[in-house]
Amino acid sequence: MNDAYDAIVIGGGHNGLVTAAYLAGSGQRVAVLERRERVGGAAITEEVFPGFKFDTGAHRINRLHPAVVRDLGLASHGLEIMPCDPAVFAPTLDGEPLQIRRKPEDTIESIGRLSKADAGKWSAFSSLIHKATRLLESLYDSPPPHILSKKKSDQWELFRNAARMRRLGKRDMLEVFRLF
Repeated sequence: MNDAYDAIVIGGGHNGLVTAAYLAGSGQRVAVLERRERVGGAAITEEVFPGFKFDTGAHRINRLHPAVVRDLGLASHGLEIMPCDPAVFAPTLDGEPLQIRRKPEDTIESIGRLSKADAGKWSAFSSLIHKATRLLESLYDSPPPHILSKKKSDQWELFRNAARMRRLGKRDMLEVFRLF
């Protein structure tokens, strides 16, 4: 292999580009290889059918960690993550779309037009999703501990993670695991 690069990143989606930026920022010589003619992956808009442009997945970029935005100075390069309402718009065959909106009452109303029973369960489901999200976000901010390690730091991190899960309570903890 030619030693012109310290690292080669396969894929020019937003994850690959972030990885390459961090590697380059640490002084590594990096090449990014992308099979398509455009970089950006899920964070681009494409004309899938002539005259119709679609978001190919950028709504999922809300997982772009604030530290990444800060570290890479993305706001100074024009990044602006805008809230979307509705967050989900799913047309149905009978013409009444399902819309997941920013206001819970608007979502419940939309679901209720399709199913009163499901509308009645939305608040509990939404609450469970928020608990699962908070749990995952707390885990994202630290490297995973080595499960078999005898190092105190790994054992302490395992204990902290177990305590985070236990704070959900038995019922919600089981429901969150069922979701995963």
